[in-house]
Amino acid sequence: MVAPPLRRRVREEVILAGALLLPGIVTLFSARSPGRLSLMAAGFTVALGAASGRVGFDSLVQRDGPDDLHGRAFARFETRFQLVWVAGALIPVAIPLGGRLGLFVLSLVLGFGGLSYIGALRASRDQEPVPERPSGLARLRSHRSRLERSRRSEVQPPRDPGEPPGPSTAAP
Repeated sequence: MVAPPLRRRVREEVILAGALLLPGIVTLFSARSPGRLSLMAAGFTVALGAASGRVGFDSLVQRDGPDDLHGRAFARFETRFQLVWVAGALIPVAIPLGGRLGLFVLSLVLGFGGLSYIGALRASRDQEPVPERPSGLARLRSHRSRLERSRRSEVQPPRDPGEPPGPSTAAP
Protein backbone atom coordinates (compact mmCIF):
# COMPACT_ATOMS: atom_id res chain seq x y z
CA MET A 1 0.00 0.00 0.00
CA VAL A 2 2.91 2.36 0.65
CA ALA A 3 5.31 1.59 -2.20
CA PRO A 4 3.18 2.40 -5.30
CA PRO A 5 2.21 5.94 -4.19
CA LEU A 6 5.77 6.46 -2.99
CA ARG A 7 7.08 5.40 -6.39
CA ARG A 8 5.03 8.15 -8.06
CA ARG A 9 6.72 10.80 -5.90
CA VAL A 10 10.26 9.48 -5.43
CA ARG A 11 12.86 7.94 -7.73
CA GLU A 12 13.48 4.20 -7.56
CA GLU A 13 17.02 4.67 -6.27
CA VAL A 14 15.74 6.57 -3.23
CA ILE A 15 13.17 3.85 -2.55
CA LEU A 16 15.87 1.17 -2.60
CA ALA A 17 18.19 3.13 -0.32
CA GLY A 18 15.31 3.87 2.07
CA ALA A 19 14.25 0.21 2.01
CA LEU A 20 17.64 -0.62 3.53
CA LEU A 21 18.38 2.37 5.73
CA LEU A 22 15.01 2.91 7.44
CA PRO A 23 14.74 -0.68 8.75
CA GLY A 24 18.40 -0.48 9.77
CA ILE A 25 17.77 2.61 11.87
CA VAL A 26 14.60 1.22 13.45
CA THR A 27 16.25 -2.11 14.31
CA LEU A 28 19.19 -0.22 15.84
CA PHE A 29 16.80 1.61 18.17
CA SER A 30 14.96 -1.67 18.84
CA ALA A 31 18.25 -3.34 19.79
CA ARG A 32 18.86 -0.60 22.32
CA SER A 33 15.63 -1.25 24.18
CA PRO A 34 13.99 -4.51 23.09
CA GLY A 35 10.37 -4.75 24.07
CA ARG A 36 7.21 -5.88 22.38
CA LEU A 37 6.53 -2.54 20.79
CA SER A 38 10.07 -2.03 19.52
CA LEU A 39 10.23 -5.60 18.18
CA MET A 40 6.93 -5.06 16.38
CA ALA A 41 8.25 -1.80 14.92
CA ALA A 42 11.42 -3.57 13.75
CA GLY A 43 9.44 -6.40 12.16
CA PHE A 44 7.07 -3.96 10.49
CA THR A 45 9.83 -1.80 9.01
CA VAL A 46 11.80 -4.83 7.79
CA ALA A 47 8.68 -6.15 6.03
CA LEU A 48 7.91 -2.67 4.66
CA GLY A 49 11.50 -2.35 3.44
CA ALA A 50 11.37 -5.74 1.71
CA ALA A 51 8.11 -4.90 -0.07
CA SER A 52 9.25 -1.39 -1.03
CA GLY A 53 12.61 -2.67 -2.17
CA ARG A 54 10.96 -5.21 -4.45
CA VAL A 55 8.71 -2.56 -6.04
CA GLY A 56 11.67 -0.19 -6.43
CA PHE A 57 13.83 -2.87 -8.01
CA ASP A 58 11.08 -3.94 -10.42
CA SER A 59 10.58 -0.33 -11.50
CA LEU A 60 14.31 0.18 -11.91
CA VAL A 61 14.68 -2.89 -14.12
CA GLN A 62 11.71 -1.87 -16.26
CA ARG A 63 13.10 1.66 -16.61
CA ASP A 64 16.78 0.96 -17.22
CA GLY A 65 17.09 -2.70 -18.18
CA PRO A 66 17.23 -3.91 -21.76
CA ASP A 67 13.83 -5.11 -22.92
CA ASP A 68 15.01 -8.56 -23.85
CA LEU A 69 16.60 -9.18 -20.43
CA HIS A 70 13.68 -8.22 -18.16
CA GLY A 71 12.59 -11.81 -17.59
CA ARG A 72 16.12 -12.97 -16.81
CA ALA A 73 16.70 -10.08 -14.38
CA PHE A 74 13.41 -10.73 -12.57
CA ALA A 75 14.13 -14.47 -12.34
CA ARG A 76 17.62 -13.89 -10.94
CA PHE A 77 16.35 -11.35 -8.42
CA GLU A 78 13.52 -13.57 -7.28
CA THR A 79 15.85 -16.55 -6.88
CA ARG A 80 18.37 -14.55 -4.87
CA PHE A 81 15.63 -12.91 -2.84
CA GLN A 82 14.19 -16.29 -1.83
CA LEU A 83 17.64 -17.74 -1.01
CA VAL A 84 18.57 -14.75 1.14
CA TRP A 85 15.18 -14.93 2.84
CA VAL A 86 15.80 -18.58 3.75
CA ALA A 87 19.38 -17.86 4.85
CA GLY A 88 18.14 -14.97 6.96
CA ALA A 89 15.66 -17.27 8.65
CA LEU A 90 18.29 -19.97 9.26
CA ILE A 91 20.86 -17.66 10.87
CA PRO A 92 18.92 -17.15 14.13
CA VAL A 93 18.24 -20.87 14.32
CA ALA A 94 21.87 -21.88 13.74
CA ILE A 95 23.43 -19.04 15.75
CA PRO A 96 21.21 -18.04 18.65
CA LEU A 97 22.28 -14.45 19.16
CA GLY A 98 19.54 -13.34 21.51
CA GLY A 99 17.19 -10.40 21.05
CA ARG A 100 19.50 -7.44 21.45
CA LEU A 101 22.53 -8.84 19.65
CA GLY A 102 20.40 -10.23 16.79
CA LEU A 103 18.72 -6.88 16.20
CA PHE A 104 22.08 -5.11 16.38
CA VAL A 105 23.60 -7.46 13.76
CA LEU A 106 20.53 -6.98 11.55
CA SER A 107 20.82 -3.20 11.83
CA LEU A 108 24.52 -3.38 10.92
CA VAL A 109 23.81 -5.51 7.84
CA LEU A 110 20.98 -3.26 6.68
CA GLY A 111 22.97 -0.08 7.35
CA PHE A 112 26.02 -1.44 5.51
CA GLY A 113 23.85 -2.47 2.55
CA GLY A 114 22.13 0.92 2.39
CA LEU A 115 25.37 2.92 2.68
CA SER A 116 27.07 0.70 0.08
CA TYR A 117 24.18 1.25 -2.30
CA ILE A 118 24.32 5.03 -1.84
CA GLY A 119 28.09 4.96 -2.38
CA ALA A 120 27.66 2.96 -5.57
CA LEU A 121 25.05 5.44 -6.80
CA ARG A 122 27.39 8.37 -6.20
CA ALA A 123 30.29 6.58 -7.88
CA SER A 124 28.18 5.74 -10.93
CA ARG A 125 26.98 9.35 -11.14
CA ASP A 126 30.61 10.53 -11.43
CA GLN A 127 31.41 8.17 -14.32
CA GLU A 128 30.76 8.88 -17.99
CA PRO A 129 27.37 7.68 -19.19
CA VAL A 130 27.37 4.34 -20.92
CA PRO A 131 25.84 4.47 -24.42
CA GLU A 132 22.45 2.82 -24.50
CA ARG A 133 22.15 -0.59 -26.04
CA PRO A 134 19.42 -0.91 -28.60
CA SER A 135 16.34 -2.67 -27.31
CA GLY A 136 15.55 -6.22 -28.33
CA LEU A 137 13.07 -5.03 -30.97
CA ALA A 138 15.57 -2.59 -32.50
CA ARG A 139 18.24 -5.32 -32.64
CA LEU A 140 15.76 -7.70 -34.28
CA ARG A 141 14.87 -5.12 -36.92
CA SER A 142 18.54 -4.41 -37.59
CA HIS A 143 19.23 -8.14 -37.93
CA ARG A 144 16.30 -8.58 -40.35
CA SER A 145 17.44 -5.67 -42.51
CA ARG A 146 20.97 -7.15 -42.68
CA LEU A 147 19.48 -10.48 -43.73
CA GLU A 148 17.38 -8.85 -46.44
CA ARG A 149 20.39 -6.95 -47.80
CA SER A 150 22.49 -10.11 -47.87
CA ARG A 151 19.71 -12.00 -49.68
CA ARG A 152 19.44 -9.26 -52.30
CA SER A 153 23.17 -9.23 -52.87
CA GLU A 154 23.40 -13.00 -53.36
CA VAL A 155 24.49 -14.13 -56.80
CA GLN A 156 21.54 -14.46 -59.19
CA PRO A 157 21.18 -17.73 -61.13
CA PRO A 158 22.70 -17.69 -64.63
CA ARG A 159 20.36 -16.36 -67.36
CA ASP A 160 19.42 -17.90 -70.65
CA PRO A 161 21.68 -16.46 -73.38
CA GLY A 162 18.62 -15.46 -75.45
CA GLU A 163 16.98 -13.61 -72.50
CA PRO A 164 17.40 -9.82 -72.42
CA PRO A 165 19.21 -8.40 -69.35
CA GLY A 166 17.00 -7.08 -66.55
CA PRO A 167 14.53 -8.50 -64.07
CA SER A 168 13.40 -12.02 -64.61
CA THR A 169 10.01 -12.45 -66.22
CA ALA A 170 9.57 -16.02 -65.00
CA ALA A 171 6.87 -16.67 -62.47
CA PRO A 172 8.05 -17.63 -59.01
